[in-house]
Amino acid sequence: MRRTLVGLAMVSVVGGVVSTASPSRANLINAGSFVTDTISRLNWLDLPATEGQTYDAVIGGYGGYLAAGWRYATSNEVSELFSHAGGLGPFDNQSFSETKYAAPSALLGSLLGFTHPINQTGTGFGWGLIADSNTSGQHLSAIFQTFGTTGYMVAPFVALDDQTLFAPALDTIRLDIGSFLVSGVPEMSTWAMVIIGFGGVGLRMRRRRSGVPLIA
Repeated sequence: MRRTLVGLAMVSVVGGVVSTASPSRANLINAGSFVTDTISRLNWLDLPATEGQTYDAVIGGYGGYLAAGWRYATSNEVSELFSHAGGLGPFDNQSFSETKYAAPSALLGSLLGFTHPINQTGTGFGWGLIADSNTSGQHLSAIFQTFGTTGYMVAPFVALDDQTLFAPALDTIRLDIGSFLVSGVPEMSTWAMVIIGFGGVGLRMRRRRSGVPLIA
């Protein structure tokens, strides 16, 4: 587990350097277990990685993601992601089941994964908890959904009628809800300094093993 998390953290540092670009949106780069948005310079962890886990469980250490540098995304950051995937805001509850959201939602589902996979009717959604909370201190969610020819994208996702189905405060377990987790992509100069640092350490170790005196 530790080796896996270290590898995930190291890959998140380089962002999209070793990744392949999405054929539809070149700014969204699929790195396998996460997606890099080159505009916002944020990495987005795949939603199914935290599917079925509460906010408290993730904060408490589930998967080791927060220890590896991930954090909960804000509604503004999710809205930016929706825009960068081709969605046209505002991303609120008034924009329900419109054709303009079908393709962007399908794209995000192909990259971040659906927490409710597309079924025979063409319906699938990616639903996740976010950092924002309501006045009761319960954490809100965001969602993108496709119905095939229509869809919707909402951040934050606000309760409509039935809170057991459309609850914004999802601190209880649902198997079709994950978490929108992000990590920052360092500037290339920062990554260069990391490489130089590793190179210096390797050189010192090589000289020490070969008996060559080290110059202070």
